[in-house]
Amino acid sequence: MAQKPLDENGPSKFIGFRLIEDMADSVDELASVMSVTRSVLIRDAISEYLAAHQGVAA
Repeated sequence: MAQKPLDENGPSKFIGFRLIEDMADSVDELASVMSVTRSVLIRDAISEYLAAHQGVAA
């Protein structure tokens, strides 16, 4: 089953990374409480982090 595009106006890129087990468990638990997927939770967290640090990276 194909997923719908994240943004119909632009391409997306897969980025994989590893977390320590406790952190991964916490991410999964919070995603469950918020009724979102792990991916949505992580994308939202990264978006907020980038917005808070906009203009920091040159």
